[in-house]
Amino acid sequence: ATTTSRIHLDDVGRAIVSSITHQGCGETSTNDYSCCQIYNLADDESAPRNDVMKFAYELLTNAGYYGAVPPSSSLVSSPLSVILGTKGGTTTTTAPSEKGCAVNPSPPPKRISERTRRRTMEWKRVCNRKMKLDLLVPYQGYLLFPTFREGLTSILEDAAAED
Repeated sequence: ATTTSRIHLDDVGRAIVSSITHQGCGETSTNDYSCCQIYNLADDESAPRNDVMKFAYELLTNAGYYGAVPPSSSLVSSPLSVILGTKGGTTTTTAPSEKGCAVNPSPPPKRISERTRRRTMEWKRVCNRKMKLDLLVPYQGYLLFPTFREGLTSILEDAAAED
């Protein structure tokens, strides 16, 4: 399985605010931006998408969301689709089988887009050391959500608090 890096929106916000207030870049009268830096924004643990999907499914199941689609299903395309039970903006449904048991309908065969191929075949692991050393100094170099586990748990807790 391919590995990707991700980061929680709150940690992105902290890094952006810190980059805006970061001293030294563009402060001269000539607006010399040659000292500006590029940062990779990522949490501390890259992981295969399947691991993230499995954790999200287990989290939702333990929280009582029984309508979640199992991560092994071909209908699942993103963590959001697990939460909403949707794919491509439509609700996923089951069709009755001949014996009356619900089964997932087989999706029609289709060509895989270049974007999908890249998303499923390429490694996207990112090092966040520079971000933590330069941009998270006001926060002692720590992320609020160091891995996808803390991030997804927080999102679910925030959603439950809004109910």
